[in-house]
Amino acid sequence: MTHDRRRRILGRLSPVALFLLLCVVPAAGQVTYGGFRGQVTDPAGAPVPDVTISVTSQERGYTKSVKSDKEGNYEIPSLLEGTYNLTASAAGFKQYTHNDLIL
Repeated sequence: MTHDRRRRILGRLSPVALFLLLCVVPAAGQVTYGGFRGQVTDPAGAPVPDVTISVTSQERGYTKSVKSDKEGNYEIPSLLEGTYNLTASAAGFKQYTHNDLIL
């Protein structure tokens, strides 16, 4: 193969090689997030507002808490995957606890 022919072949491959190099970028590690949401109701099925809902990560030890709205709804988003303990407490009601929830 002559020198000119190699140069022509490399000249044609350069845009392709450059394109491939530009397509290869380091990828960040994937992190999975999730959350808990639900509705707090009394034994008769009526919504209960202002209930404190707390979730605690068993692996990391941090806790996030929210209050239920006037319809008893709550949402705790943006939690890392793992195992959680959930508690719900309000004045006049027995505290509810659910352990080992897998997210």
